[in-house]
Amino acid sequence: MSTLHIIVLAGDRGADDPLCRAAGVPAKALVPVGGQPVLLRVLDALASIVDSGCRVVSGPRAEALVNGEVSLTDALAERGWTWRAPASSPALSALEAVTGVLTENSAAAPVLLTTADHALLSPALIAEFLTGARRAQTEGADLAVGFVPLARVRARFPHARRTPLPFSDGAVCTCNLFVLLTPKARSVIDLWRAVERDRKSPWKVVRLLGPLTLLRFLLRRLTLSQALARLSRVAGARVAPVMLSDPLAAVDVDSVADWRLVQSVLETSPT
Repeated sequence: MSTLHIIVLAGDRGADDPLCRAAGVPAKALVPVGGQPVLLRVLDALASIVDSGCRVVSGPRAEALVNGEVSLTDALAERGWTWRAPASSPALSALEAVTGVLTENSAAAPVLLTTADHALLSPALIAEFLTGARRAQTEGADLAVGFVPLARVRARFPHARRTPLPFSDGAVCTCNLFVLLTPKARSVIDLWRAVERDRKSPWKVVRLLGPLTLLRFLLRRLTLSQALARLSRVAGARVAPVMLSDPLAAVDVDSVADWRLVQSVLETSPT
């Protein structure tokens, strides 16, 4: 894999979000985790990628960049990241950021896409994912997507609420880790825009792939590989899964319960 551009999506639902109210911050990217804003934890983990190119943070909104003594503007500059204003939705933010990066830089370079709430992201997890993405690239994939088997997540966090994708060959959890290996992968983001409001309802997402695919999914007769093959045909871009071993990859800070879970993990085994 050549030089890797990196984009972190850091948009949010505003200060009225229950998580932001509980944490006393104006944006989710500023929620404190391990003594610093969660966004900065993610950026510090991504610093382990040696051969990185353009590094962009999409969000939070400009008025949330400074909160008391915390200045994300200064922190981003110190770490070599460029801020851009978020769009009206995560998918549109991703599409605009990816398009901007590929227009301003080498269009052939792959782009790693993740989110600012990936609080337990670590260099080891990133390395495992990128190894799988490189393998997918050699096999002709346009987009690599990270997953963790639900069984691993439940074994580590038996009481945590997750939104799994229940395929016939085993349920999986998404990880908010993607590598756009070729420009064709942008067509998948276009599809994402059509279903992102339904991301917590797997059947509504699968509905995009056609009625027969949806029926097989509802009857638990659809495998992950079959779903991705259908997605690849609909999007016109080959999508490949990267199965990760660490259940921490499936944990993000999207609610107060998630925040407490992450804090408990760091108290027992700091990353």
